[in-house]
Amino acid sequence: MSTNKNDDCYIEILEQPCSKSRFRYPCEARNNGSIVGATNNSERKTWPKIKIHGFKGKAVVIVSCVTKDEPHRPHPHEIIGKEKCNLGYYHHKTYDAEVSFQNLGIQCVKKKAILAALEKRKRNKIDPFNTGFKHMKLPDIIDLTAVRLCFQVFLKDDEEKYTIPLKPVVSEPIYDKKILNDLVIIKLSHCSAPVTGGVPMILLCDKVPKDNINIVFFEQKNGQNVWEAPAKFNPSDVFRQVSISFESPAYSDLSIEEPVQVFIQLRKLTGRIDRSEPLPFTFTPVGGDSEFTLKRKRQRMHSQTSARLDLDFEESKPIVHCPKCNCFKKSPLTETRKITDKLMMIRKQTIKKSSLDVDQPLIDKTVKNDAPLDLHCKKDLANDSNKNNNNNNNKSNVKKRKNYQQHHQEQQLNQLRLNHQQFQQHQNQQQQLNQVQQQQHLQNQLQQQNQNDDQQQNQLAAQQHHLQQQQQQMLLQHLPLLQQQICSKRLQPPAELLL
Repeated sequence: MSTNKNDDCYIEILEQPCSKSRFRYPCEARNNGSIVGATNNSERKTWPKIKIHGFKGKAVVIVSCVTKDEPHRPHPHEIIGKEKCNLGYYHHKTYDAEVSFQNLGIQCVKKKAILAALEKRKRNKIDPFNTGFKHMKLPDIIDLTAVRLCFQVFLKDDEEKYTIPLKPVVSEPIYDKKILNDLVIIKLSHCSAPVTGGVPMILLCDKVPKDNINIVFFEQKNGQNVWEAPAKFNPSDVFRQVSISFESPAYSDLSIEEPVQVFIQLRKLTGRIDRSEPLPFTFTPVGGDSEFTLKRKRQRMHSQTSARLDLDFEESKPIVHCPKCNCFKKSPLTETRKITDKLMMIRKQTIKKSSLDVDQPLIDKTVKNDAPLDLHCKKDLANDSNKNNNNNNNKSNVKKRKNYQQHHQEQQLNQLRLNHQQFQQHQNQQQQLNQVQQQQHLQNQLQQQNQNDDQQQNQLAAQQHHLQQQQQQMLLQHLPLLQQQICSKRLQPPAELLL
């Protein structure tokens, strides 16, 4: 809780305002989006609340908007409410030490209305930290997407006037809901990774502040967190506030034998702890079936299966004479051999058996149940062999084409990642350069303004000195005439003229 002391009396914020609220424009003509407390929920409604310690009697409480960063200057956004907010800030007289602020909202102004809003605040002398109003001539340095609430308290003096101020306190920042959405994970590039970590991943989300966001992996058992680790990334890896490039962390136990179910979540680093809904994530053992190893296994299994199927199309040697063209035909013995080879192919590779180890009754049954042999002459067999060769060539070409496409897609993906990193680096450099230029420009403007103020003061001093000299000369010119008149009238001169 924020506290600030002033002698025996000081202000303490008991309930901070929520970190996000809807900033309304005057044209919306609605008092929606009231500022609720940080601990507000569906079961219990809370509001911002302060306590004045060491206070007895009556006091005046003022609530106004100030800038998010120090020094806290008056902010052009105004406090609105059902009552006591006619001048753009909240004004209330109270006898209570604890004051709760209900039904207050924030009304935002456009850039062209900043000067008028701060002029009104200047006329009403609402400047909690006496920072002045020079910033109203530089609207570009004012952040219109975030404010802080400043609480001021004035006590009565001996003349029954509220002239004794306590040291003001400011709340945590309040951000505009239109600019900063709730934390939501829209999509993940991977749903699993090895326990060793270091897998490049991409997360898509709603707009997030790149300097105040973190990605956390955690494991729960019986509703309690038993392990937690942050992902590896820098603020420069946040692209357009909607995409984050990061690396998965290492799991606590690298020797697991079964996949482990954990969760991934977006969290804020500072301020109110905002969290997204957690998504499930799986850590796989070293050498286990992660997404990468599964793809490679599928490719290897496909190649092995293709090799086995190719053996099925091998033509057996003809050993029976053909009376038509003096060639040889297929024989039942050759078909038996083919069935034996097929049965051996089905067995595991670790079991090595010859054709003599195969169950002969099973072979005979298979041959008996098969359809009658399709006898072809040698010319037809040659044509079939050419067709089979063409089929094999087509399969190999398809396989090569798939491998080439996969390789080409990987190259494109790597090139996209490289372009993305280069673009981020260029964007970060450009942002840093723009920030430096803006700071230099602002410093030059402030220096020029100070120089102009000094010149004006010097000119005023010179004019005053010139007027004094003119008065002295006029006095010296009229002094003889006055003396003659005094002598003629026999009057005593005033002491001021004699001096």
